[in-house]
Amino acid sequence: MVRLESLDLVDVKNTEEGSIVFRDLPSGGSITGIYGQNGSGKTSVITALQCIRYLMSGWPLPLECGTGLVRQGSDSASIVAVFSTDLGEVTYGLHLQPTEDGKTQVSRETIELRASKNEGNGKGRRQTLLDHAVSEGELGLLDSTMSPANKWGSLKSVRKAEARFRQEETLSWSQYRSFVFSHSFMDTLTAIDGEISKNDVLPKIKMAARDMNRQLIDVLKILSQYARLNMRVMTTREGASVAFGYVPIEHGSNFDVLDIGRPVIVPEDLRLTIEQMVKQSNIVLPTVVPNLQLECDMQEAVTEDKKPGVRVFLKSVRSVGDKEVHIPFWAESEGVKRIVGMLSLLTRMFNEPDACIAIDEIDAGVFEILLGNILRVLAERGRGQLIFTAHNLRVLEVLPSKAIVFSTSNAKNRFLSIKGVRDTSNLRDMYIRSVNINDQPEELAPRISPSRVAVAFNKAGRVAEMTVAPTVKEPEHAQ
Repeated sequence: MVRLESLDLVDVKNTEEGSIVFRDLPSGGSITGIYGQNGSGKTSVITALQCIRYLMSGWPLPLECGTGLVRQGSDSASIVAVFSTDLGEVTYGLHLQPTEDGKTQVSRETIELRASKNEGNGKGRRQTLLDHAVSEGELGLLDSTMSPANKWGSLKSVRKAEARFRQEETLSWSQYRSFVFSHSFMDTLTAIDGEISKNDVLPKIKMAARDMNRQLIDVLKILSQYARLNMRVMTTREGASVAFGYVPIEHGSNFDVLDIGRPVIVPEDLRLTIEQMVKQSNIVLPTVVPNLQLECDMQEAVTEDKKPGVRVFLKSVRSVGDKEVHIPFWAESEGVKRIVGMLSLLTRMFNEPDACIAIDEIDAGVFEILLGNILRVLAERGRGQLIFTAHNLRVLEVLPSKAIVFSTSNAKNRFLSIKGVRDTSNLRDMYIRSVNINDQPEELAPRISPSRVAVAFNKAGRVAEMTVAPTVKEPEHAQ
């Protein structure tokens, strides 16, 4: 099993420094809710997880990891993620730097392993398997280093290995993706192991290099598969799609969006995904929104590019007395549409220990008591990992304190847990109290003076009075 244990951020978005430890709950699952004022670094955690997932999957960095990822005024950002695996504790560190065209380059990656001792009895010494740094020279040529130098020097000496490394460095740099998790790099490592293994007698340094190479291959395979199959990150972009008449659906390794405002033709390979979403929704929805189910009209069709497709139109079905009322799903509330968009992810978190689900603004448009009940169930019985940001404070009353992290006003120490919490404490009340009297090591949020707010509104109104209002044309039907 793979589980994200901790995350360290330096100069990511508006977080100068911040660390979060993701703690397991008695259920065996892990829930971490990140709370705090607007602009206090909550989304930087979700963005960092999105970057990690794409890089470990071998994909180019997404839009969320482009402009604005590196904190303004800094030359680079760094993210360090620690995972517990069957091999031991694995640390993946990366440095990112902005480009002139608004994208982000991966300038350094490190993989460290602290192997388990004697089948899980304690941790061994931390070992650096690879420290790869790359930079662009004055002539546009790439300079790179790979450490530990003696072991990697031995591996590079294997036939054509160094040339293949150079080629992949250039390609991954140009495509804004990871060198370490590229398929070409992993294939080269496997080829190196095959070449070295042909020799019955090896020098000591060659043997050490071979052993390190095999460990690295195992680590990269585990993390790459985990990222592609088990990590899912719903950013505000996917979450906000419901406001524009779309529902995010999990399709393969990523999200797609389904237009719910009209009958729409989608590729044939989306049929099973949509059917699964509807089935899962109809199992869970009635338990959280009484008398509500989904109905999906599906007919065979042809897409615009003349390929097999499916005509899809979603409806909601509500029981009113002895009758069923069918209405287009787009007419449902934003909260219901958002719940449907998240259900497949939350279902995975509830059932799969390896699942790592991250959702930004999980409470957007969702009734606070409903959200609290869902998260309480996930905390008590969920087996996977859920990381979310939210503003609604009701959740603080239903989740254990170890499941909550607060963002602070200090960019150099962005995240902390409230001190002095007891089993009988109401975390919501303690948080509000701490904001008002500032009794924590860091300021959780700046205190707001109601009188100053009132004065500001008054002054703003005077500005409007002094402005000559333009002539407003009445609507035609009012004339």
